[in-house]
Amino acid sequence: EVEDTYIHNLYRNSYEDPDVALLKLSKPSSKYPVKIAQYARETREGTDVTAMGWGKCAVYFGCYSSWKLKHGDLRVKAQDSCQLTFGTTYSQRYSICARDPAEKTADCNGDSGGPVVKKGATAREDVLVGIVSYGPHNCLSGPSAYGKISTLLRYFCNVSKNDKMCHK
Repeated sequence: EVEDTYIHNLYRNSYEDPDVALLKLSKPSSKYPVKIAQYARETREGTDVTAMGWGKCAVYFGCYSSWKLKHGDLRVKAQDSCQLTFGTTYSQRYSICARDPAEKTADCNGDSGGPVVKKGATAREDVLVGIVSYGPHNCLSGPSAYGKISTLLRYFCNVSKNDKMCHK
């Protein structure tokens, strides 16, 4: 159960704003916490990542949100790729640009807020590097933008007051 919601203080419902919120749970989770990306180098161009969500599985075939968590393997692209696709609305400071190299999978409507992870050797070594934010209207026609966790880390620390994560 969610006890409280903390929306980033700079978010104003536009693409260039930090598109993130934290949820405070009413009791501790029994799940193992994901590691949090602390450095931008964890998402440099060419890094393979996996996005997850319950969004639409196809735009043109009347497919609605999934009942099963879906995932797609992506590769981080040069920031210029998203700057060309989204123009001035794309924030290089707060965003990661990524796309499936095979152009067969993408995040879509309903995936927003889902995790983007850089997989480790085991699930406990996975690192949360991004948050699904937005992409092209027909989903597969270009790269998508993901909230960059390493840039948002200070916000997480201020809200959560998590000494273990924030004072290394």
